[in-house]
Amino acid sequence: MHKTSAIKSMSLLALLRNLVFLTSVFSAQPALAQAFFNAVEDLPLAPGLVQTLDQDIFFESLRGRIVTVFAYGEDGVIVYREFYKKALPPLGWALQADGTYSRDNEVLQIDFKARGRRTEVRIRVVPMKAKKGP
Repeated sequence: MHKTSAIKSMSLLALLRNLVFLTSVFSAQPALAQAFFNAVEDLPLAPGLVQTLDQDIFFESLRGRIVTVFAYGEDGVIVYREFYKKALPPLGWALQADGTYSRDNEVLQIDFKARGRRTEVRIRVVPMKAKKGP
Protein backbone atom coordinates (compact mmCIF):
# COMPACT_ATOMS: atom_id res chain seq x y z
CA MET A 1 0.00 0.00 0.00
CA HIS A 2 2.92 2.33 0.75
CA LYS A 3 4.32 1.76 -2.77
CA THR A 4 0.94 2.61 -4.34
CA SER A 5 0.70 5.86 -2.40
CA ALA A 6 4.27 6.77 -3.42
CA ILE A 7 3.43 6.13 -7.09
CA LYS A 8 0.29 8.29 -6.82
CA SER A 9 2.34 11.05 -5.16
CA MET A 10 4.94 10.89 -7.94
CA SER A 11 2.20 11.01 -10.59
CA LEU A 12 0.58 14.01 -8.93
CA LEU A 13 3.95 15.75 -8.64
CA ALA A 14 4.66 15.10 -12.34
CA LEU A 15 1.23 16.46 -13.25
CA LEU A 16 1.81 19.60 -11.20
CA ARG A 17 5.24 20.12 -12.78
CA ASN A 18 3.71 19.74 -16.24
CA LEU A 19 1.06 22.33 -15.42
CA VAL A 20 3.64 24.79 -14.10
CA PHE A 21 5.78 24.23 -17.16
CA LEU A 22 2.95 24.68 -19.62
CA THR A 23 1.71 27.88 -18.03
CA SER A 24 5.12 29.47 -17.54
CA VAL A 25 6.97 28.59 -20.73
CA PHE A 26 4.22 28.12 -23.30
CA SER A 27 1.44 30.39 -22.07
CA ALA A 28 1.01 31.80 -25.59
CA GLN A 29 0.72 28.34 -27.20
CA PRO A 30 -2.00 25.74 -26.78
CA ALA A 31 -1.08 23.21 -24.06
CA LEU A 32 -1.73 20.30 -26.43
CA ALA A 33 1.09 21.47 -28.70
CA GLN A 34 3.75 20.47 -26.15
CA ALA A 35 5.11 16.93 -26.27
CA PHE A 36 7.09 15.16 -23.56
CA PHE A 37 9.66 12.37 -23.58
CA ASN A 38 8.04 8.96 -23.05
CA ALA A 39 10.45 7.72 -20.38
CA VAL A 40 10.53 10.99 -18.39
CA GLU A 41 6.94 12.16 -18.02
CA ASP A 42 7.74 15.77 -17.11
CA LEU A 43 10.63 16.39 -19.49
CA PRO A 44 9.46 18.38 -22.53
CA LEU A 45 10.55 17.76 -26.08
CA ALA A 46 11.75 21.04 -27.56
CA PRO A 47 9.66 22.17 -30.54
CA GLY A 48 11.05 20.52 -33.66
CA LEU A 49 12.60 17.56 -31.84
CA VAL A 50 11.47 14.00 -32.54
CA GLN A 51 12.22 11.33 -29.94
CA THR A 52 13.85 8.11 -31.15
CA LEU A 53 12.37 5.38 -28.97
CA ASP A 54 14.69 2.63 -30.22
CA GLN A 55 17.70 4.24 -28.51
CA ASP A 56 16.10 4.97 -25.12
CA ILE A 57 17.35 3.31 -21.95
CA PHE A 58 15.31 3.04 -18.75
CA PHE A 59 16.41 1.25 -15.59
CA GLU A 60 14.95 1.45 -12.09
CA SER A 61 17.29 0.77 -9.18
CA LEU A 62 17.09 1.05 -5.41
CA ARG A 63 18.87 4.43 -5.64
CA GLY A 64 16.53 5.75 -8.34
CA ARG A 65 15.96 5.69 -12.05
CA ILE A 66 18.57 5.74 -14.79
CA VAL A 67 17.18 7.09 -18.04
CA THR A 68 18.77 8.04 -21.34
CA VAL A 69 16.61 9.47 -24.11
CA PHE A 70 17.50 10.70 -27.58
CA ALA A 71 15.82 13.13 -29.94
CA TYR A 72 16.76 14.69 -33.25
CA GLY A 73 15.78 17.96 -34.87
CA GLU A 74 16.56 20.28 -37.73
CA ASP A 75 17.38 23.36 -35.62
CA GLY A 76 20.87 24.17 -34.35
CA VAL A 77 22.43 23.35 -31.00
CA ILE A 78 21.91 26.91 -29.69
CA VAL A 79 18.14 26.78 -30.27
CA TYR A 80 17.74 23.56 -28.28
CA ARG A 81 20.18 24.62 -25.56
CA GLU A 82 18.23 27.86 -25.01
CA PHE A 83 14.92 26.00 -24.91
CA TYR A 84 16.07 23.70 -22.10
CA LYS A 85 17.80 26.54 -20.26
CA LYS A 86 14.38 28.26 -20.03
CA ALA A 87 12.17 25.18 -19.72
CA LEU A 88 13.89 23.18 -16.97
CA PRO A 89 13.95 25.64 -14.02
CA PRO A 90 10.12 25.98 -13.85
CA LEU A 91 10.03 22.18 -13.61
CA GLY A 92 12.27 22.22 -10.55
CA TRP A 93 15.61 21.53 -12.26
CA ALA A 94 18.41 23.79 -10.96
CA LEU A 95 21.36 24.55 -13.24
CA GLN A 96 24.67 23.58 -11.64
CA ALA A 97 28.13 25.07 -12.22
CA ASP A 98 29.19 22.03 -14.29
CA GLY A 99 26.27 22.51 -16.72
CA THR A 100 24.13 19.68 -15.36
CA TYR A 101 20.77 20.16 -13.66
CA SER A 102 19.68 18.75 -10.31
CA ARG A 103 16.28 18.14 -8.77
CA ASP A 104 15.39 16.15 -5.68
CA ASN A 105 17.89 13.25 -5.74
CA GLU A 106 18.52 13.25 -9.48
CA VAL A 107 20.98 14.78 -11.92
CA LEU A 108 20.05 15.61 -15.52
CA GLN A 109 22.73 15.97 -18.18
CA ILE A 110 22.02 17.20 -21.70
CA ASP A 111 24.42 16.71 -24.61
CA PHE A 112 23.92 18.40 -27.97
CA LYS A 113 25.74 17.20 -31.10
CA ALA A 114 25.51 18.49 -34.65
CA ARG A 115 25.13 15.50 -36.96
CA GLY A 116 25.20 16.85 -40.49
CA ARG A 117 22.02 18.88 -40.96
CA ARG A 118 20.44 17.52 -37.79
CA THR A 119 21.09 18.04 -34.11
CA GLU A 120 21.15 15.11 -31.70
CA VAL A 121 19.94 15.80 -28.17
CA ARG A 122 20.82 13.20 -25.55
CA ILE A 123 19.36 13.58 -22.09
CA ARG A 124 20.45 11.41 -19.19
CA VAL A 125 18.80 11.32 -15.76
CA VAL A 126 20.64 9.46 -12.99
CA PRO A 127 20.49 9.30 -9.20
CA MET A 128 22.60 11.90 -7.42
CA LYS A 129 25.78 10.40 -6.01
CA ALA A 130 25.77 10.03 -2.25
CA LYS A 131 28.03 12.50 -0.54
CA LYS A 132 30.90 10.96 1.39
CA GLY A 133 31.12 11.64 5.10
CA PRO A 134 33.95 13.58 6.77
